[in-house]
Amino acid sequence: LDRETFAAVFGGLGMSTDIARRVHDRLDAETGRCILALYRSGAQPAMRALGERFVVAAPPNGLVVIAENDHYAGPHDAHREMASAVGADTVELAGVGHWWMVENPGAAADALMAHWARAC
Repeated sequence: LDRETFAAVFGGLGMSTDIARRVHDRLDAETGRCILALYRSGAQPAMRALGERFVVAAPPNGLVVIAENDHYAGPHDAHREMASAVGADTVELAGVGHWWMVENPGAAADALMAHWARAC
């Protein structure tokens, strides 16, 4: 897609058009290949198996970020359950969606820094 079409499409999905333009400028064929491979690998039953392996591994000092308006990542209750299953903390970011890290980078950084200060 050309830059403006890309910005319009991703703008319609919740990313700001300014950020979408900057993302577009950094994309290349390899990035696209990797993103498609990641999304295609996320089908069931692969995601269930990955979740089961994650619970068994129970990595220390985990943090699950729950963005209030993220309609792509699944139900927030499922995120809380996964966090509980592995002993991870949760942080809920208000007013942001799937691209929380660019929608409000200050709040995202504050949440991560606060977690790392407690966990590490």
